[in-house]
Amino acid sequence: MSFNNMLDKLVPPSAMGEPETYTRARSLVGMSGILAVAALIFTFRYIQLGVPLAAIGMAIATIVAILIPIMHRVTGRTTLFRDVAIFTINAVLIWTSYIDTGFMASTPFWLTGIPIIAIFLGGLRVGMTWTGVIVAQIVLFALLESTGAIQPLELIPEEALWGLRVSSLIGLTLLLFGLSVLFERAKNPALAKWRVPARKPNKPVSDCRIFCAK
Repeated sequence: MSFNNMLDKLVPPSAMGEPETYTRARSLVGMSGILAVAALIFTFRYIQLGVPLAAIGMAIATIVAILIPIMHRVTGRTTLFRDVAIFTINAVLIWTSYIDTGFMASTPFWLTGIPIIAIFLGGLRVGMTWTGVIVAQIVLFALLESTGAIQPLELIPEEALWGLRVSSLIGLTLLLFGLSVLFERAKNPALAKWRVPARKPNKPVSDCRIFCAK
């Protein structure tokens, strides 16, 4: 079974009604898989670095990402699980930033990708909403951090921060690329599936045929 067929198997029947809904439902399934893999990798990475609180957050995100396609297939509620997926990404990024060194941590880079993911999965209005949420979080986080109201719960070793930042940038790039590929691959079959064949124009009947028939 190909990867595309696996994605189609997890798309709920209720999402087959129109191309846009099908494309976003399929992208949600694919993005959940990408999120699960990324969160699992960082879970083991944080365990290796001796940062258990960050590892726990990533492990929870992995479990949620695995459950999203299953529950989405069973219930058919694309909007609900789209919001769950975006919220999970946002929550785990805020959590890992909070327990580490704030904006100097390796994970805030990923916050910039949330509005793009939201647009892919929900459209412009959803993207605008999450853009506002992300900007508000950044401002609030900066104010709390500048006043010393929040302090790191765990510190990642300084020598490991550089590698984590590089990994985060690479991971974010691959995530957005993967989501773009999923959206593009889902769009073309969807349009082909629901495209109505154009009716061929009737050939004009010449006067000669009419009179000759008589």
